[in-house]
Amino acid sequence: AFVPMFSSKLATEDQQHALKFASQVFSLLTVILVVFTTIMMIFMPQIVSILAPGFEKTPDKLLITITLSYFTMPYLFFIALSSLYAGVLNSSGKFAIAAALPIILNVVMILAIKYLTPFSKSPSHALSYGVFIAGIVQFLTMIYSNVASGEDLTFKFYDSDQDAIYDISETITFVSDMTEGNVVTPVLMNTSGISSDVCMTCDG
Repeated sequence: AFVPMFSSKLATEDQQHALKFASQVFSLLTVILVVFTTIMMIFMPQIVSILAPGFEKTPDKLLITITLSYFTMPYLFFIALSSLYAGVLNSSGKFAIAAALPIILNVVMILAIKYLTPFSKSPSHALSYGVFIAGIVQFLTMIYSNVASGEDLTFKFYDSDQDAIYDISETITFVSDMTEGNVVTPVLMNTSGISSDVCMTCDG
């Protein structure tokens, strides 16, 4: 939803106004993600129990899933903002860096399994650390790429010229559409799958 809206502003207005809109989205999305991620981290045991009720029969598996989710949940924050940065670049015809984001994730996860496993309780723990680190690397990569291309976003809610929220209705519409998507369940369920693989002997 963001790319068509941002591209439309680039075509009908100018880059300055388009980047103002993108900064509004970035700012609002950041606040929402911080609050949402914090709530998820606080109530992680309850959330995991709801999404994977069968794990309650195996306390060890449930504990592993909760522990790994604490490390993988922040990835949602980083990848959501990275996707926003990627949308800005894509709208300007720059696709290479955004397309490389999954590669960064895979490479970091592989390196984490190889080099962090000896220092972790299990390969699953190392993998969860890798997901967290990959999110940070992806986010920093996108920030650098956007700044280098002259399309950096700033954290602000107000237009300094008009002292009013710029296109706030469109901003709220976009962020609402984005956060309504089922983005939490895949993160937790993938973590559940990882913990299930590593804890196949928990029942016995």
